[in-house]
Amino acid sequence: MIKSFNVLRRKGRAWKRAGEYPILLPHFAMDGEGLVGPMGEKYALDEEVREAVKLCDGTRRLGEIAVGGAKVMELYDEGKIVLWREALKMAGPEELVDMIVISPHPDDAGLSVAHQLLASHGESVMVVDVFSQTGWWRLSEDCKDTAKISAVRFAEEELIARMANLKLRMLGLPEALLRGHRLEEIFECEVGERDR
Repeated sequence: MIKSFNVLRRKGRAWKRAGEYPILLPHFAMDGEGLVGPMGEKYALDEEVREAVKLCDGTRRLGEIAVGGAKVMELYDEGKIVLWREALKMAGPEELVDMIVISPHPDDAGLSVAHQLLASHGESVMVVDVFSQTGWWRLSEDCKDTAKISAVRFAEEELIARMANLKLRMLGLPEALLRGHRLEEIFECEVGERDR
């Protein structure tokens, strides 16, 4: 009874949100059986849903995906897909920039001035992430693979840039955790040679 209610609820929400654009979050990749999460965890999907997920790139409306929105909405409920209000575009020429936002780390601009980034109404905006080599993420404290962490954080930044229609530059400097500081002491430690 509850399962059929959830299916009906998802169908209703899919109908209401049919004009929005589903986007597979950058933490997930596709393989032959379904989705692979950021820590290598597997999420099996039947072939019909796998075909639908391949279309969740932000360029098609939910209503255009043949599988029907209910199955995509299930992935949305699980936090694997986000729905966006407009189609994602490719970034334009770098030279045409009206505003530059300097962001210390990936996601700082998106979390602190998202309203300004989203309300730029066609202005040409560039976000510059200074310390874009990172050893911290919110997904797991157990993962120490800095290449994987940086790749996921970069993919998140690229998605935000596409969603806000802005340009993105990563300067590639290592954050404090990669310069030998502990998270607990970052704001109190002495400035070392690598910091300079």
